[in-house]
Parts: sequence; structure tokens; C-alpha cells
Amino acid sequence: MKMKNKRIKGILSVILCVLMLTLSPLSVFGATVATASGAPPVIYIPDMWDIPLFADPNTAIQQQLYPPQIVGGWGAMFFEYLAIYAAGIAQGEYTAVTNAIFPKLLDWWRPIMCNPDGTSYSNNVGPAHMNGYPMSAYNHNPEKTQLIAGDIGRMLAEELGADRVYPFIYDWRLSPLGHAKELNEIIEQVKEQTGSKKVTIVSNGTGSIVGSCYLNMFASNNNYSDIKNYVTLNSAALGVTWWGDIFTAAIDIDPNGLVRYVNEVSDNIITAPIIYLVNHILRGEWAHYEVALKTDLYIIHQKYNIYEIFLRPMLGYMPGLWALVPGDYSAVNVLSRPSWRNILGGEKKSVIMSTFSEALDIMYSGDFIIDPKLETDIKTYNVIQREALDIMQDMQKSGVNVYVVSAYGLQTPPMTDWATTETSDGLYDTRFTSFGAETAALNDDWVGRPLVRQIVKDGHDHTNAKRTSTRGFTVDASTCALPENTWFIYGMKHNTWDYNSDSQYYFLMWLINSDKERTVHDTVYYPQFMEFNRMTNPGNLWGRSTTDILRFNKMGDCDLDGEVTAADARLALRHSSRLVTLTRKAFRNGDLNGDGEITAAEARMILRVSSRLTTFAQLKKDGLI
Repeated sequence: MKMKNKRIKGILSVILCVLMLTLSPLSVFGATVATASGAPPVIYIPDMWDIPLFADPNTAIQQQLYPPQIVGGWGAMFFEYLAIYAAGIAQGEYTAVTNAIFPKLLDWWRPIMCNPDGTSYSNNVGPAHMNGYPMSAYNHNPEKTQLIAGDIGRMLAEELGADRVYPFIYDWRLSPLGHAKELNEIIEQVKEQTGSKKVTIVSNGTGSIVGSCYLNMFASNNNYSDIKNYVTLNSAALGVTWWGDIFTAAIDIDPNGLVRYVNEVSDNIITAPIIYLVNHILRGEWAHYEVALKTDLYIIHQKYNIYEIFLRPMLGYMPGLWALVPGDYSAVNVLSRPSWRNILGGEKKSVIMSTFSEALDIMYSGDFIIDPKLETDIKTYNVIQREALDIMQDMQKSGVNVYVVSAYGLQTPPMTDWATTETSDGLYDTRFTSFGAETAALNDDWVGRPLVRQIVKDGHDHTNAKRTSTRGFTVDASTCALPENTWFIYGMKHNTWDYNSDSQYYFLMWLINSDKERTVHDTVYYPQFMEFNRMTNPGNLWGRSTTDILRFNKMGDCDLDGEVTAADARLALRHSSRLVTLTRKAFRNGDLNGDGEITAAEARMILRVSSRLTTFAQLKKDGLI
């Protein structure tokens, strides 16, 4: 009798599966499902580190110029110059070192240089992408998609469909004002092509500079009515401290910072301890101090020549890089409170007050005269930079869902003693990427200091003081432009969003797919302060000290409604028949045995569970999943 019952149940399951497949609406043929219904198209503006520059882009003979290829000519030149530098510094022949290295470096970089007015030196150099086309234009080629839009672009294409994601690729050397004008035109074009009244904008790193210009120059004119969601990741819109140090000739290698920066280089659990051990031994022998001392002596003797020969013509003509210089401190006074100096120690941060103005004086001193067009461009962006916080708040008040993601706990490059005290994502300062957080000095905290409490009292705890997994009391988000909508990730390096990381993917899509406003209080899985384990492959994002955010997946739930029903079985079956494409989370739920595919057999199992003919526990016990 038991055998007969099992046979009947099996026959019923097959019949039901056939009915699901044949009776399902044909209107979803080929669609991506289990996403936000009616989600607007997404404009993705990547970071400069994800935008290579080519000679003769978009042709059969295109050749990558930036970033330079490590193998071949660049690698050989690096070791040649390193040998020249080491020998010359050891003998104190500073001028000979400068003359041997920097004129050749300038020739090497000349193809990507700019003219004095901020335009490209070479007319045939730029990024390899034509804006206005969705990512489906690349025929779902993962390698091409990765090259054009990086890991974040691939995530967006997978979640929303490649025909709904439009990368906006820009030449990061050139004026962001011009890019903003083109972005405005592209957004109008995308709205017309898709029939959508709004778009979602995702900006990453320096992409937020372009986004900030667009918001200020165009979107604000119609009260941001074209935007549904605006998500900015590790924003460079307010500038970067160590980049300002370069433009103001404030370079002074910090040996302690050099040690710490080298320790943070590796993201591999095997190589990291080796690097740390070697670094520790070298530090014991004072090697880092010797390197820093000799380099500082060289810079002291040759700073003027280096700027005259290389840095001024290389950097001084690029309006896109000028945008990374922090604006006047008085312009971001909304970040300050009476306790600012008590928290940060005396007058130390007052140097920021004149970074942009000082940079102009340094880069354009003596006979080095700035072109009027370039001067207008960079000063205009300086004004936009100073208004960025107000723009973010105004945009939210107009009804746009605005989200900020920042990282902290890592050191910036050890260019100066000052730069190495900044908590950051390894490149960009947390206080800037968060649009205004108060931050303690790196490797320090405010615990036990009676004068320091959360600065803005709004009834919510916006500090990481009680988060044991996110490193003490080091960040106060209450001073941010958007304290309720700003997330912080400890230990996540700049631009390390990984397509293969489910935890990063789910968090980003949780923000992008939002219909109503998300806040840092909505779920325990995405609190204001999270942590990133970069030693795993791929890296893993944690929302709580004991709860991995991947744990809330529900086996069999293919429509992500929290239940396992016949509708889930129908979606799984249609996915296995290539009639629909499930999004990543839905796919993970439907892939019962974790082999990377969903089969008709798994769809039948989901159906049997939904009909209470069995359970997933029993299927595991029987060895079926």
C-alpha cells in the first residue's frame, strides 16, 4: 500500500508540473522575475578605477593606456627606475635622480595628459564605451560587461536585467561639468526609450563627482522629479585629503603610516600573515624609517623640480583630478559642532580650510599661468562641492530615496602624518564619503572621554559605541547630511564590491530596489554599522556580530514572499525551461542541492513541499538534496 501511495504521489507531482508549465501566463516569457515590480531603469556611474583609457577606443586597434599593463614595458621601466632611485638616493644625488626619471615618466604618460585648457592632449584617447546604450548591447558577455561597468554593473544587470541598466562612462581626466551635461541628455534619452518617468542613479567613488554636478546643475531645476532612488558608494564628491596633499605639495612620508599601510595590502588569509611578519621584522630593523627619511630628504631637495617637470603638467591641467581636492573648510561648516576641536585635538584640522586655494597657489605659481577656461571649470566645481551636502538634503526632501554607503577603519596612503590619522576605506576619507560623519583618529576611539557624546541628539543612536563588531566608539553619524540613511562598513576597501559576493549583492539590491525609503533602523541585517571580512573569497558582509546576512534565505521561496507555495514551484520550473530568469536570491532559494542550476526535479520537490507531501528535511534525509 505504501508503494502504491508513493507512486500515486509521484504521478500527481508530474501532472501538476506539466499543468504549471502549460498554464502559466506567456507574458513573462524571457523576463527577469523576483525583482521590484516596475523598477525604473538604472544609470550607473562607476569609479575612475573602473574606467580604463584607450588609444583609438571602440575600434579594432584600441590599445589600453591606463591603467598601464604591469607586464612588458611598464614593469621593466618600473624596476629600472627603482634601481636608479635607490642608487641615487643612497649617494645623495637628488637632482640626477629627478632628471633621470621624471622627464621619461612624463613622456610615458603624455598620451593621457591634458592641454592647459583642460581638454585632452590626444584626440584619440578615451574610455571604450558609447553612452546611451544598455548593458544588453554587449550580448550578455560577462567579460565585456566587466570591462565596461565592473562588478557593480554586473550585479545591476543580473538583478534588473541588462536592458534596464545604462552605464555612464566618462573620461575622468576631463571636466565633470561637461560630463554632467551629457548625463542629463542621456537620462532624458533613457526615459524616452524605456517609457519610464524616473530613473535610479547609482554612483561609485569619483562617479559621485559627476553625479553631484548633475544634481546641482540640472536635477535641482525640476525639483529632482526625474530621480526615484539615488545611491552613492564611497563618494568622492567632497574630495580626498591625501589628494589635496599632493596638490598642495604637503607630501611627507610617515614611517608608521607606511608600516600600517603595507600591513593592510593583502586580502588573502595566507599571504597577509607573511606580509605582516616581514613588515614586523623590517620595522624592527628600522627599515621603514630609513626609507621614509631618505625619501623625505629627497622630496625636500627636489620638490620644486618634481612639480615643475612632472606634477604640474601631468596633474595641473586635469579638471577631473582637481575635483578631488577638498574645498574650503568654511564651506563644509555644517559638519562642525562646538565639540569639533575637543574631539579632533586642537587646531590640527584647520589645514583643510585653505586646501583648494592653497592648491591653486602651489600649482600655478611663478610663470605657470592657469588657463581661464580651466580656472572657471575647477572653481565652478569647488562651489558645487561646497553645496553638495545641502543638495543631498534637498533631494531627499523632494521625495527621492537617497542612500549613502561609506567605509572606515583603514588608512589612507601615507603621504603625510596628517593623512595617516584619517579613518577611510583605504583611499577616501570616511568623513567625506559619509557626507559629514565625525570620526576619531585612526586606531583611537572616544571611549572614556567625558566631553564627547553623540553630537546631534535626535532620539536615535548613530554611533558605533555599542557595536562590538564594528570597533569601539570611533564614528558619530549624527552629523551626517542624512544620518538615517547612511551606512558604514568596517574594513571594506575602496572599490572592492565583488560580483561573486552574495552578501554585498543583497545589500546593494536592497537599497536599489526600494520603493519606499529605507533607513538604518529597518532591519537587523543592515544596521548603520556593519563589518566586512575581506580575508574570505569572496569577501563577506556582516550586519551583526553573530548573524551572517546570508542566513535569511528561505529554501524553495522563488518569489521571495517568505512562503513556499505552488507559485514558487512554477517559477522554478519555468526557470529550468528558460522561460524566465530568476534573480540571484530567488535562484539561491530554488537551487535546492546547491549545484548551480535549477532542474525540473527541484521544481517538483518544491511543489511537493508546498503541497505538504514532504519536507525539505525529509528530502535531505533521503539524499535527494
